[in-house]
Amino acid sequence: MKTFATGDKLTATVLNDTMWSFAAYTATTTNITLGGGGVITTNYCRFGTGDLVFFNGLITFGTSPAITGECRVSLPVTSAATAYQWCYGSWIYRDNSVPDHYSGSLGAFDLAGAETGFSGAWNGTAPYKRITTNVPVAVAVDDRLSWSGWFIAA
Repeated sequence: MKTFATGDKLTATVLNDTMWSFAAYTATTTNITLGGGGVITTNYCRFGTGDLVFFNGLITFGTSPAITGECRVSLPVTSAATAYQWCYGSWIYRDNSVPDHYSGSLGAFDLAGAETGFSGAWNGTAPYKRITTNVPVAVAVDDRLSWSGWFIAA
């Protein structure tokens, strides 16, 4: 990590090598079964010693996947969110069998700041719901759930 001193210049090399590097983190999921051969990839970037955190993730579901309730994914570090529905970013779900796409927002559903939930599943008809069992669709092999967002760390 680069520590700046008086007279230091912010250069492309410093930005590329130290400040814009994403690192993998091991996310935990709630109510999500990846299925055989399913993969989750999660990354984050925290600028210097600051509190701004960017994060993203992708799940590719394997054989016999399941969503058994409202989905949640852990954040890379604790969020400073102080209210429910604090918006972190957005998500897209691809139903690979059709294919169809659904989208919504990521929100704070855990005031301990440890995880995010997937809100507002929308396919052109009401209701707007969180991703949960069979909403917006029944999860199947090769479906994908991706997300990205940012927040202020605690």
